Amino acid sequence: VNSKIKNIENTVNQHKKNYEIGIVEKINEIAKTNKNQIESTKELIKPTIQHIISSFNANDLEGIDSDENLGKYNTEMGNIYEEFIKSYNLITNYLETVSKESITYNQIQNKRIDTQKELLKNIENVNKAKSYLDYIKENEFDRIVTHFKKKLNTVNDNFKNEYSKVNEGFDNISNSINTVKNSTDENSLLNILNQTKEMYANVVNNTYYSYKYEAENIFRNIPKLANTLNIKIKNSSGIDLFKDIKIAILSYLDSKTEDTLIFIPSPQKKTETYTKISDSYSILLDILKKSQELQKKEQQTLKLIFENRRLYEKVQATNELRGTLSDLKYKKEKILSEVKLLLHKSNELNKLSCNFQNYDTILESSKYDQVKEKSNNYKQEKEKLGIDFNVTDMEEKFNNDIKVIEELENNYDSSEENNNILQSKQKLKELT
Repeated sequence: VNSKIKNIENTVNQHKKNYEIGIVEKINEIAKTNKNQIESTKELIKPTIQHIISSFNANDLEGIDSDENLGKYNTEMGNIYEEFIKSYNLITNYLETVSKESITYNQIQNKRIDTQKELLKNIENVNKAKSYLDYIKENEFDRIVTHFKKKLNTVNDNFKNEYSKVNEGFDNISNSINTVKNSTDENSLLNILNQTKEMYANVVNNTYYSYKYEAENIFRNIPKLANTLNIKIKNSSGIDLFKDIKIAILSYLDSKTEDTLIFIPSPQKKTETYTKISDSYSILLDILKKSQELQKKEQQTLKLIFENRRLYEKVQATNELRGTLSDLKYKKEKILSEVKLLLHKSNELNKLSCNFQNYDTILESSKYDQVKEKSNNYKQEKEKLGIDFNVTDMEEKFNNDIKVIEELENNYDSSEENNNILQSKQKLKELT
């Protein structure tokens, strides 16, 4: 009986040992799986960094060293791995210990308890490695976002300086033109026209509008970067900045409402990185809005320059036409005087009668022929030129022309907008 009881006790004790050993073996299997997992995580540091920057070219990341933190990351991950290996080795050793024949149940039980404790440490380090890899992603994300934000800040500083200069330049052009907007001085208008054209060329030569393209190209990288980490950035209208940044921006250029960004998935807490992204977006919108303001101001300035040019051309044409009118009036009056004298002489000649009787006896034959030929020529030329006209009619026609010229002069003395320059020039052609 005692022998049977002893056998039963030994059997029960062995089962208890096997049970405890089985737990330790299972823990050992879990530890091996965890070892594979943490080693895989450890090897993901470099690929993770490469994945984050994979969508960028060298120019985008100019000034940033992708491997800058690699050594630090590997060191920290190595420390986590060493802690893991300590618990892993203990678990392996405990399995070897409990597998010995000479060990008692109580010893096995104690080792099983120790093994479970080490497993907790083991799992903790596996999770710590995962968390650290997540930290690496976040830190690299922040580092590159910071890089782009710094570039945006530099562009913004340059743009602000340029904005002030260009804005002042357009104001100076407007002020210069306003000083002669009611002027009739041809020289003053020409001087201002040349000055403002030169001022405008100097202002637009600074190519202020290039900053908006530069800023937009820099900011585009941030939604692209977020997309590699499966983070979507949308504006308050729900437009994805990675897909349709131009459409997202367009509706807010003329709006006084501030656009805000939405991040999907939404961060549990808004970190400094997300604040940098929002600030970068605000900088971009500000540059684009102010660029649009300058473009509108440039159009207004060009309009003023064009109006100044039209005014100069009008005054120039008016002065030229007035001079032409004065000269034409003088010539018409001079011609009229000469015509009157010519008509008077013609009438005097008409009163004379030529009798060629006895001329052939008085004059030599050759002289007679010459006088007769000249007389005949005079009659022919007179008939050809049509000089047989009325002096009063001719004088009246010239006086009418003089009146037309005087009317044209009066028109150009009018203070109203002159839109009849072409008509007046045509009339002058008719008069001349």
